[in-house]
Amino acid sequence: MTRPNIPDPVAEQALRRQMPNVEAMLGQEPEALARYAKEELARKERLEQLLASGAGLPEANAVLRDEHYFCTVDVAFIVCYGTVTASVNFGDGYTWDFKSSFWGGGACGGKGAGWSPWGSGFIAPNEGETMWFQIQSVQATAGEIQMFFWRANQPILGGILVAAAGVGAFGGGGSGAWHRGTKWR
Repeated sequence: MTRPNIPDPVAEQALRRQMPNVEAMLGQEPEALARYAKEELARKERLEQLLASGAGLPEANAVLRDEHYFCTVDVAFIVCYGTVTASVNFGDGYTWDFKSSFWGGGACGGKGAGWSPWGSGFIAPNEGETMWFQIQSVQATAGEIQMFFWRANQPILGGILVAAAGVGAFGGGGSGAWHRGTKWR
């Protein structure tokens, strides 16, 4: 399994600290994302308080499983409309690209790399498969972008967690399609 090269140890620790929260959403109904967003704000406030107090951050030790794939995200968003391209190196040996234009709120622009956890046994989407998604930024110890994916009327199948430069505060969602790209292994 190819793992992302994240040269910044602070960014890698932030991703490892956040990974269990993203994994916990797999199998949940998409409606649970509203609760998740509130929990994220509370986690962010706790981390900011730890940093402000000089106590430092807890050590992160998330273990990457076989269903944790390398991924990149490129997002541009202004006021209420944005575009996103996410690329995931799935277990079938191909890079799959997910593209969408979406509605939401905020402003941002950035690219990042990280991990994409999916449910046990998930190998890859189908060519042209449409999935629903929600995307948001988390601005705590590092700029993070989170995405969650699901099929219509089904629970959340997978997510994306990346450390990104140039990210602002935003959130939104909609639907998009997966397309198989180049062979990576």
